[in-house]
Amino acid sequence: QLPTPLLRLSDVYLICAEANLLGNLDASKALEYTNAVRTRAGVDALAAVTFDDIWKERRLELAFEGFRTHDLTRNKLDIDRRFPGAHPWQVVPYNHDHLIYPIPNNEWTVSGIQQNPGY
Repeated sequence: QLPTPLLRLSDVYLICAEANLLGNLDASKALEYTNAVRTRAGVDALAAVTFDDIWKERRLELAFEGFRTHDLTRNKLDIDRRFPGAHPWQVVPYNHDHLIYPIPNNEWTVSGIQQNPGY
């Protein structure tokens, strides 16, 4: 039986690309990491990279894997839930209380720490 993957190499590459680009560290490294993901997927390499390119690549490469909310909150972007489905039609601010998970009752009652806001 194969072990359950805990981390995707594509995710690591795209996080490094984002950090290099947004942190003004090394734009050529950001391009290199983004193109590593694109060429593995059989897509043409980019000549230059922007935040929007990395953002789009994350959406395509990591679709339906549960990264989107973390990506949005990390970049201080609101979650737009105005699309059909069984959820409220709303825009959730990136700093909304319920984007932070509640601390289980048996942990905060015994330890004395305060429950996260909104729970």
